[in-house]
Amino acid sequence: TAKDATPLDGAAIAEVNSMLARRLEAKFARDYESADAIKEAMRFKHGVTVDDGRKQWRADGASFAPVYDRIGDIASEAAARVDVAQVSSLTKERMAARKSQDYARADDILDELLDDYGVVLVDQDYTWRYVGRGHDGQYGEGGSYGRRADEAARAKPGAMGSHDYVREQPTGEVVQCDEETQARIDGLLAQRLALKKARKFTEADTLQFELFETYGVEVDDRARTWYLVA
Repeated sequence: TAKDATPLDGAAIAEVNSMLARRLEAKFARDYESADAIKEAMRFKHGVTVDDGRKQWRADGASFAPVYDRIGDIASEAAARVDVAQVSSLTKERMAARKSQDYARADDILDELLDDYGVVLVDQDYTWRYVGRGHDGQYGEGGSYGRRADEAARAKPGAMGSHDYVREQPTGEVVQCDEETQARIDGLLAQRLALKKARKFTEADTLQFELFETYGVEVDDRARTWYLVA
């Protein structure tokens, strides 16, 4: 589906839809070279970029990268002093670090946001809020934010849940995946499956987007398989 309202004429939209259909057929046939060529042709001819994780396309030149929205306290004197521009810069740096699998830096940014700015992130709905410096990272419902949430979950056997998806790379493709990356992917797959079972499809789609954007993971729900895009 189209993400923006860029005024492409009817003929251009029809051609884009046709190219998208041919690209999907190529992907189903594991012909990724042709799929990539079609994607590049759409970008060159119509300025179209495609987000496979969200199954959307756009032609306005904007990025699909999510933006963290501020929620919660914005009126108090302390909250009003938060350097919003710096928080935004750090969230973008963290997304880039996660995408490049520099998890240590991504986690350090979480601590920097909390310790230096009193800010916590909620990745599931792409929001951030001011909670104050010295906050322990806990919130009222008994959960945790950021790295502290990951550590709390990992501290309990089975707390991250499980899934029945099997990694099945396309024939002939070899894509390395270290143990830490595998563990993070398994955690997201388990969370996504739990959300789908709870019929929280919007939240599940958010995790599917994160799997693709951060780790290059494609999921086939019907076959119960996943693979890393080469």
